[in-house]
Amino acid sequence: MEQIVEQYGEYLYHNENGHTITTISEQQLAGKVIGVSKVEPTFELSLEEKALYDDFKASHNLELFRNIDPISIAKIYVVAEMQQDFAMYKALFTTVDNRETKEIRKYIEQAQLVREAYFTKEIERLRSARAFAGLEAGTFTAQSEDTGIITFFSPMTGEETTITMRKNAKSIWQPAFTRPIY
Repeated sequence: MEQIVEQYGEYLYHNENGHTITTISEQQLAGKVIGVSKVEPTFELSLEEKALYDDFKASHNLELFRNIDPISIAKIYVVAEMQQDFAMYKALFTTVDNRETKEIRKYIEQAQLVREAYFTKEIERLRSARAFAGLEAGTFTAQSEDTGIITFFSPMTGEETTITMRKNAKSIWQPAFTRPIY
C-alpha cells in the first residue's frame, strides 16, 4: 500500500516495498494526503500528429519528421513519455552527440529505471501534463542553423518554460530535453 510516513520532521512518499519516491516538507502539507489532483494535458495530438506518432512508433524512421513543425515533434515526444514508450521516446531524442546531449541521455537511462519501477502511466501522465502544460501554444525560435527553443507559458503555474530542439545531420528537428522525475 502506498503511503506517506513521518520521518525526521519530513514526510516521505513510499511504495509498498518501502522505497522512497520523494520528500515533502510539513509546510507543503495542508492536510491528510488522500490522493493527487487529476491534471489533464492541455493538448491532444491532431489527426496528423497522431498518424505521425503511430507511424514512428511502428518504424522509428526519423524521416517521417522531415519538414514537420518542431512543436508537433515536441508534443509527440511528450506523449511517448506519458505512455511510457521508452523505446520511442529515446528514438525521437536528438541524435546530435555533444557533452550536453550525452548528459541528458545518461539521465534518461537512469530515470527510466525509476520510472519503470515506480511510475504508472497515470503518474507519468500527471507529471508530464503539469510539466508541459501550454506547450501547444508555444513559439518556436531558431537560435542557430541547428538549435532552437520552444517557449511557452504554463496556464497552471504562469511560469515560462523553454525546451531545446536540435536539428540532426539530415536537417530534421529532434527534442533535446527531458524533465526531472521528481
